[in-house]
Amino acid sequence: SVTPLPPHVESAAIVLDDLKLVYVPVPKAGSTAMLWALLELIELEPDDFARSRKLEATRSLSIHDMTIWGESRRARRRMARDPFESDDWLAFTLVRDPVRRLWSAWVSKLLVRDPRFVAMYGEIVMGVEADDDGGETTFERMLADRLARAKISDERDLDAGALKAL
Repeated sequence: SVTPLPPHVESAAIVLDDLKLVYVPVPKAGSTAMLWALLELIELEPDDFARSRKLEATRSLSIHDMTIWGESRRARRRMARDPFESDDWLAFTLVRDPVRRLWSAWVSKLLVRDPRFVAMYGEIVMGVEADDDGGETTFERMLADRLARAKISDERDLDAGALKAL
């Protein structure tokens, strides 16, 4: 029986059969740089991504346009998890300190106003969120409040599980 892949892996993983290599991008953890590096190993050209219609804040982010990578390099086309369960393949991802990853996400989504994010969620007023009393609070106070509710007093306590609690 075939074990299904997790949805993120199925939709985002890049499979390079000739190299027996699988890369699973994690947002805000070096995936843009890694995808550009992997591009050098295959027959696609950087100019191929210039035709991307995907909304991105910068041209370099077009590397995330999976339609250009092609269906043959997508994990969703796999009927089994063979590359992930084989000793002959290298399957990898990159991780990042969660606090720095959160900061990077705030910068790209709110400060820079990533066009995909704005298209999905609309404009978000920078640094301001309504509090329970109808007043305004800064992003820093909002984040501190959410960290406190998650019982996190020190960034050393901040792990993936704690971030989900936010």
